[in-house]
Amino acid sequence: MSKKLSPKHMFKIGDYVEASHVVQVTRCFCDVGYGSQFRQIQAAPRVVRGQIVGACWRYEGHLVSYSEEPPEFRVKKAVFVWKIARSLTNTPVEALAEHIKILGPAGSDVFGEDLPLRLPGPAWTDINRDVLREEMADVPRDAKGRWLKVRCPTIPYL
Repeated sequence: MSKKLSPKHMFKIGDYVEASHVVQVTRCFCDVGYGSQFRQIQAAPRVVRGQIVGACWRYEGHLVSYSEEPPEFRVKKAVFVWKIARSLTNTPVEALAEHIKILGPAGSDVFGEDLPLRLPGPAWTDINRDVLREEMADVPRDAKGRWLKVRCPTIPYL
């Protein structure tokens, strides 16, 4: 008889894993009524391969405020999520235990090499560069060529 492990003890820090879904925390705001602001946790389909770097609890619930007191967060449900790093410096993504499968233990050569230092960003095209050049050509500069800070009349805090 195999003993079923709780989600907290299924993986170890450093395990190489693949997740079929990632966790997204959505905040919803309604105009009126009790619990007008609430937070939900949803799993969105997206395949992620990486290394377990931690775990944490995420909470579902709603904000309740009474007259002039600060709002209070009422927890309805707590969900345990695992953090998966796709590279060494990028922010880890979160996934539920039921969407994760182990590719190999910590220290194994699963990907053929170590995790990359940083995932590459989107490539800049010449069209993108030309659009930005045209926009920045209209920004005022001082005698040394530095951009000047200009107050925007429609935004009072700038």
